[in-house]
Amino acid sequence: SWAARELGISRDELEDRIVPDLGFDERMERSFDYGSRRFKVILTPTLELQVFDEEGKKLKSLPAPGKRDEAEKAQAASGEFKLLKKQLKTVVSNQKLRLEQALSAERRWPVEKWRALFVENPVMHQFAM
Repeated sequence: SWAARELGISRDELEDRIVPDLGFDERMERSFDYGSRRFKVILTPTLELQVFDEEGKKLKSLPAPGKRDEAEKAQAASGEFKLLKKQLKTVVSNQKLRLEQALSAERRWPVEKWRALFVENPVMHQFAM
């Protein structure tokens, strides 16, 4: 691809560099702020999302914004969560296919590049395990 040539790297290396982390931190967590309430979303080892309230109670999903929430913040957070669910599904599907191709081609990564892709990226970390 043009971008890979411009950077002087292979297409595979470019694809490694652009894998999104979907906003998760190194603890596999992401926060959603409703103004009056905050929720923690964790990316599990099975690449599923778990939602917890501020007391640490596990919820089935991110709740709908309520009357006591800051409307704009809550609507934005709720929209981000819906988008996150779609993005996660797409990223996981794409990366599974890419890694199947890499395995069948017996692709190898230098240690520092493997660490950057599979250890530092929360989404890819799950594949490394």
